[in-house]
Amino acid sequence: MKKIFIIAFALIVISLATTSAHASGLGVYLSSGFGDSDIETGPWWSVTDTHDSDLELLSGGLVFDTNLSKNRLFNYRMELGRGTYTWQDFPAGMETELNQTVMTHDFGFGILRNKAVRLWLGPEIRISRTNDEVDGIEYDMTGFGVGLALGLNINLPGSVTIGLKTSLMDQVMNGDFTYDDPVTGLTTDDISTDDYVTLVTAALIFRFGEGS
Repeated sequence: MKKIFIIAFALIVISLATTSAHASGLGVYLSSGFGDSDIETGPWWSVTDTHDSDLELLSGGLVFDTNLSKNRLFNYRMELGRGTYTWQDFPAGMETELNQTVMTHDFGFGILRNKAVRLWLGPEIRISRTNDEVDGIEYDMTGFGVGLALGLNINLPGSVTIGLKTSLMDQVMNGDFTYDDPVTGLTTDDISTDDYVTLVTAALIFRFGEGS
């Protein structure tokens, strides 16, 4: 997890050094999502069980954007936070809520660009790390997702921006889970998911570097 935060900090520093005149911003965000998770489990050599569950995602943390209000085509946005990844029906008949670290990268292209409003559209990448224990089952998973994001920056007087974003995402999670089997004892099986999710994100961002 430390590596994730070190990489994120390095990306922010590099972006600050190269985009100081583009009305960059730093703030906080809250994201909520829902969707469907197709789950496969079994020993490493074979898939023995398949499951389907509704999925809920929730995260919050820091957000950085390289271009909130300037009349320039491109903006890069990064979100780094902690959240939960919740299966509504896995294992069967049970709810499983897992804590995770999430990093999201947006590559936006401005559709509408002026000092008051910026509407942008572009690809989104989501990386997550999950290591948690629930009901005696220990999960260790890494996630990677790609999708499309549509964002709106509302630039208020002064230095505050309200950021709104919706995303459609296809995400895979891969890893293993360890549990105490009554017959074989402590057992570790592989787990993989294919998740289709819709995310809605709100952010409060403070602008700087608005020189011409």
